[in-house]
Amino acid sequence: MATMRTVACGGAGSSSLCRMSMSPSDRPQQWVLSLTCADQPGIVHSLTGAIVAAGGNITELQQFSSADTGRFFTRIQVEDAGHDELDAELTPVCADLAATWHLDEFGRPLRTLVLASKAGHCLNDLLFRQRAGQLPITIPAVLSNHDVLAPLAGFYGVPFESHVVTADTKADVERRILDLVAEHDIELVVLARYM
Repeated sequence: MATMRTVACGGAGSSSLCRMSMSPSDRPQQWVLSLTCADQPGIVHSLTGAIVAAGGNITELQQFSSADTGRFFTRIQVEDAGHDELDAELTPVCADLAATWHLDEFGRPLRTLVLASKAGHCLNDLLFRQRAGQLPITIPAVLSNHDVLAPLAGFYGVPFESHVVTADTKADVERRILDLVAEHDIELVVLARYM
């Protein structure tokens, strides 16, 4: 199963709904390297050297070391290199680091599960922008704790499920969410005013 992320949209005080942007079509193909390993000196040097050896140009690099776990995390965006070249150069480096890593195409539509409640503005915005090609996502399902947004999901042709959440049903609903994640190979869960 792919790595999954969660994004909350439309919360109190937010100046906008969920903001994600697609890469402009005139840009060269870009890749995103996500990596984690035990923290140690020289990680960034090793990775950036492999990227340069593959003919890549780093356009963005974020890194974090967790003092609590002793783990290093990075996300590196690369252009001007092919997937096979990057893979060939990074594989031995990542093996030496005993790293868990993934190389993915930047801007590829993420398989997204939307969890909604009663507020339709967030769900409508996500579904509209997906249809218009303004968000790099594919929404195979919407799950809600109320049924009021079923017609909206139906308008966009997206399957909709409603499950009432109480103290007695909470565990079952959470299991259903995990089942949907597995069933649809979900990579991103968006909380669209879902509480």
